[in-house]
Amino acid sequence: MRGDAPWPLFAHQGGWDEVLYLVIPIVLAIVVIIAMERRARRSRDESNSDDDGYS
Repeated sequence: MRGDAPWPLFAHQGGWDEVLYLVIPIVLAIVVIIAMERRARRSRDESNSDDDGYS
């Protein structure tokens, strides 16, 4: 067992594992962008509701 890879799942699997190295960062970037847009929208909506004309 000395020559075994530490993570045998990522030892050459016919090409599908290389796709993960591309897909995972893209999916993570999309998730982060969506979360940032939701946070910005929520913050903008809250700031608009605070500005309701009452002083």
